[in-house]
This record gives sequence, C-alpha cells and structure tokens, in this order.
Amino acid sequence: MNLRHNAMRFFLGITRYYAKYGWIWLLVLLLAVIATHHWRLVYNYTNSLPQTFFFIELGKKDVARGDYIAFYPPKKATAGHEMPFVKKVVCLPGEKLDRFGKDFFCEGVKVASAKAFSLKNEPLVPAEPQVLADDDYFVVGTHPDSFDSRYIQFGPINRCRFIGKAHPIF
Repeated sequence: MNLRHNAMRFFLGITRYYAKYGWIWLLVLLLAVIATHHWRLVYNYTNSLPQTFFFIELGKKDVARGDYIAFYPPKKATAGHEMPFVKKVVCLPGEKLDRFGKDFFCEGVKVASAKAFSLKNEPLVPAEPQVLADDDYFVVGTHPDSFDSRYIQFGPINRCRFIGKAHPIF
C-alpha cells in the first residue's frame, strides 16, 4: 500500500509541475521554431543514436568530426523511400578509411564495426576501404544495429544530401 501511495504522490507532483511550468517550455520551444525558419525539430525513430530529439540547423553544411548531420540517404538504402536520417560524422573528405575484417578505421583510429546480418537476417555487405572523395562523409550511428555508411548499400554521404547540422536536445 505504501508503494502505491508513493507512486501516486510522485505522479501528482510531476503532473502539478508540468501543469504549472510545462506550458512555458512548450511556448518557448514553439516560438523558437516558428520565429526562425532556419531550425527544425526532428524525432529520431530508431535506436541508432542515444538521443531522441534534435534541432536541425537547416542549410548548415560545414561539419567537423563528431558533429551530427541530418541528410537524405541514397534511395537504395531506404527501399526507394525518401526519409531524413541523423548520424554522427566520423570520417571527413580526403581522409583514408580502412577496413580490417569487420572494423573500420579512419586515419588509423577505430570508428565502427560492421555486422554480417541485419535485424531482419538479411546479409549486410561492409563498405570498401577508400580515400573519401571531396564532399563525402562517413557517418555512423552509435548503436551496433545502426544502418549507415558501414555498409555498401548505404555508403559515404555526399554533402549535397545534407539537410543541415543536427544538435541533440535529449
């Protein structure tokens, strides 16, 4: 009975807090998004990254290693559907990408590991070692099951596919 009572007190406390202050945060967020057309709020539908929400700085295409980027992947990677992805940049244009077995290295630093099969038990072909072309970026998700540049079906992402720089919220 005590556990039920404490759970109810906790729930009521959170409800009161959000009833009192939640609308302010929602209003600030809404005004920030509406006030400028340079930002977009997006939801990450997959577990490829630990963050769930991102602000996308539309049109910002100058990114560095470790930045998050929103982009449209090749249609062959999404079965012909055009949907935005958010991934982390781990290798930049002109840098050498090596693969030893299932592990990928950018300029000698391990950046990712590939899997042999997807969650649907479909074979995955790892990307080939290469020197990234001008405007090509090697992007990955942090989750081991992330579908990203590690696989030939996806490949490096060209800057022309960028939507903008992504900033994680939570």
